[in-house]
Amino acid sequence: MTDEIGKKINGNVSIGDVELSFLRTFPKASVLLHDVLVTDTMFTLHHHPFFKANEVYAQLSIFSVFKRNPAVNGFRIENASVYLFTDTSGYTNTYLLKKKTNSSLPSSPSLKSSGAENELKSILLKNVRITLEDRRKEKLYDFAVNNLKIKYYDPIFLFFFLNYQITF
Repeated sequence: MTDEIGKKINGNVSIGDVELSFLRTFPKASVLLHDVLVTDTMFTLHHHPFFKANEVYAQLSIFSVFKRNPAVNGFRIENASVYLFTDTSGYTNTYLLKKKTNSSLPSSPSLKSSGAENELKSILLKNVRITLEDRRKEKLYDFAVNNLKIKYYDPIFLFFFLNYQITF
């Protein structure tokens, strides 16, 4: 699982444990990732993980699981932190937000036709801390998200259901 995620993002990924969950996210099936950590290449210098979560549920389409071609259609992230960092020299870890490009892999036009493309429809954040630190501009923003539900229905409709507390 760690290797598959590592192929998609530009960072070092570690996952403590993985389990299949039907009961906790019923009626949806989920892959539950415990102790997820994503760090950038300069982590040993600044010691701020880009992403750290106790639990990440990758919600799967039941039909795609039975077709042996699982597609992620939602995420539930609990007890996590995201740290976006820019140091005084201009180095930033925001490159981790971009999808990894690998020119050595052949492009696969049949990916859409095989049904393997993920259709992300929802993201739920519970107890997530988001920190933006820019040392060049001497700015620090620290947000605590208690409960944020994002639903994506089609390209026109994007809904946010927000219960928030902002601390500075």
